[in-house]
Amino acid sequence: MRTKGYIALLALAVLASCGGTAKSNEADVAEMQTEEVIIDCDSLLRVMDARYNDICERRKEAFAECDAVRRAELIAESDRACGEFADSLEWLLQLRDDSAR
Repeated sequence: MRTKGYIALLALAVLASCGGTAKSNEADVAEMQTEEVIIDCDSLLRVMDARYNDICERRKEAFAECDAVRRAELIAESDRACGEFADSLEWLLQLRDDSAR
C-alpha cells in the first residue's frame, strides 16, 4: 500500500515537471491512480549514486573544517543527509524488490 502511495506521488511529480498543470478533473486522477507506473530502478540507482558521492564530499569537507563549532554543525547536517539517503535507498530497494515479483 505504501508503495502505491509513493508511485502516485512520483507520477504527480513527473506530471508537474513535464509542464502539466495542477488542475485536472476527477476522471484524470482516477485513471492515473489505476494505471501501473513503470519505474526504471536502475536510473534511480544512478541518481542515488550521484547523491551518495555528493554526501561523501560534503562529509569530507565537514571533517576538514578547522572551526570546531562550524565542524559540528556541518557534521550534524551530514548526519541528517545520511539518514535521509538511507531512507530513500531503503525505499528504492524495496520498490525494486516489489517490482521484481
